[in-house]
Amino acid sequence: MIYIEKELDDLKKEVLEMWDLVNSQLNRAGEALLSMDKELAHEVTYREKRVNAFALKIDSDCEDIIGLYNPVALDLRFTLAMMKTSNNLERIADFCDGIARFVIDYPEVNIESELFEKTGIKEMLDIVKAMMLQAENALIEEKSSEAIAVFNKDNRHWRPLQQYSRRNRILLGRKNIEARRKTFLITLREGERSDKIKCFYHLLQ
Repeated sequence: MIYIEKELDDLKKEVLEMWDLVNSQLNRAGEALLSMDKELAHEVTYREKRVNAFALKIDSDCEDIIGLYNPVALDLRFTLAMMKTSNNLERIADFCDGIARFVIDYPEVNIESELFEKTGIKEMLDIVKAMMLQAENALIEEKSSEAIAVFNKDNRHWRPLQQYSRRNRILLGRKNIEARRKTFLITLREGERSDKIKCFYHLLQ
């Protein structure tokens, strides 16, 4: 039993390392978008390979634990939760990569700062970052109360995200249609991200 406990502890550390990398990707992608910094966006796309490598390694480790130790009850639940967490972190990183590629492909023009305010992108980025940090802390300390707080925060911000979506539809009908359409799609992707971190609640119940 001691051996599997060490394996599970190492698995948790590995997931947290991946989490830190994804947090870094989120911060960089958000900054690249708000400043339209193509060099920073290229860094995000380059580091995407590291995230994918983490995900493959964690999936392999989970399979080894299940195959070698045949875990049951809480140990099995924890192993599967770590695998699911890794998959969700990879999806979040994919969104970051998509944002970075948008910045790279966008023409060499300045986007009105007012547009970021109206679409709520900056506020949504701040919300997602805060939820990511809180969910990570819930896993580190294994506190169900922290995980529940993430759920509550997601529910509290869902209606404002819908309002931003309606506001963006209005913006789509004004000038610079194509640029605003792309920004609107990015906004939706940011809004989706809050759903990806709910799985930690099931781990900590």
